Amino acid sequence: MLLMISATVSQIVLDAFQGISIAKLDSGTKGATTAIFTTAIVAILPVISGAAGNAGSQSSTTIIRSLATGDISTKDYLKVFGKELQVSTITGITLGIANFARLMIYYAVKGQAQDIEYIALAGAASLSLFAVIVLAKVVGGMLPILAKKVKLDPAVMAAPLLTTIIDALSTMIFFSISIGILMLVV
Repeated sequence: MLLMISATVSQIVLDAFQGISIAKLDSGTKGATTAIFTTAIVAILPVISGAAGNAGSQSSTTIIRSLATGDISTKDYLKVFGKELQVSTITGITLGIANFARLMIYYAVKGQAQDIEYIALAGAASLSLFAVIVLAKVVGGMLPILAKKVKLDPAVMAAPLLTTIIDALSTMIFFSISIGILMLVV
């Protein structure tokens, strides 16, 4: 059921993005910009989702281990939330800046670094990366505690649920930020 809901939400986001892209393509001179942006977004999405999945899994694994060894209990959820939020913010900022620099170097080599469309694309990808890293690490840290609280095995329950949640949310976040920036640029 959860997979069907996440697939539906993802489809709604994709349909909205497709509608905006088609409308912009039909508007004439701005069509090339929209086509470039859309193609690049499709190529970048797996990187964003993969990074979010890795970040969430790392947090989840650390918390599951800490629960198993008794270093933390379910009563420590506020401490875990605060720590994961702090670490994820630092990680997200670092990866966002590194990603922006990487994309701008790539576009400079191709002679496109001065084009506003490519700067916007690098910004959208980097801002999305920051947002999904923060979300994934916080969710990854909280799910095992929630599982233990409701008397489920965190090691069994956290991974599939985390993957589903993070994949759906990272796709929604990335497309939402990209649509917003695309509408500003085009």
